[in-house]
Amino acid sequence: MKLKIQNISFSYKSEDILKNISFEIKKGDLVAVLGKNGAGKSTLLKTIAKFLIPKSGSVYCGDTDLFKLPKKEFVKKLSYVSQKPIPNELNVFEMLLLGRRSYFKFKPSKKDIEEVEKVIKKLNLEKIKLKPTLTLSGGELQKVAIARAIIQKSDIILLDEPTNNLDIKNQIEVLKMLKSLGKTSILVLHDINLALRFCDKFIFMKEGKIAYEGDKSIITSKVIKDIYEIEVDICYCGDTPVILPK
Repeated sequence: MKLKIQNISFSYKSEDILKNISFEIKKGDLVAVLGKNGAGKSTLLKTIAKFLIPKSGSVYCGDTDLFKLPKKEFVKKLSYVSQKPIPNELNVFEMLLLGRRSYFKFKPSKKDIEEVEKVIKKLNLEKIKLKPTLTLSGGELQKVAIARAIIQKSDIILLDEPTNNLDIKNQIEVLKMLKSLGKTSILVLHDINLALRFCDKFIFMKEGKIAYEGDKSIITSKVIKDIYEIEVDICYCGDTPVILPK
């Protein structure tokens, strides 16, 4: 189902943070939200995820207005991974099982447990599955948070800097995993070259607005200079642009 963001605005006190944001995403697309710090990227994700209340606007998944859904139904449609997941005394397996709670009747079913084991295997979390999340490294905790979002089986996944704290091997592993799911995903990323390797659509934000959006063809040195205020060269590896600062 197509995801449609319509006229989202958000203000904090008297400051306008998001200014009439609208865009559409095809089912299964990985979308990178890019821009300088303070452009409104994380605020956009938090607003779509209902952690922040917009001044105006709607979010539709197909014909369903997500803002009107009760929480139990909302989390089946959309999952969110924050920049800084918060650990607790649960172990990794228990934390992941909570990602299935919207499907519980009285207690976890055999299917719920199987789904957890499946994702643990896919993200190579077997060695830490019984470790308390309080004892995990930042990178391990990030992978667990992403795994929990995947376990929710939602139609849409929002990820705020999902490669934060991950080494290059795990960055690639996680993005390959997200790509293979075939789900609509919106990722706030700082590494443009990583985004260019894996993402289908690119949204550049500037001062709370969308400055540019489209596929790889919109990536030019002029766009990069306008957004990041740096001079770059653009080379190609196959058909993938590579950004090289001058």
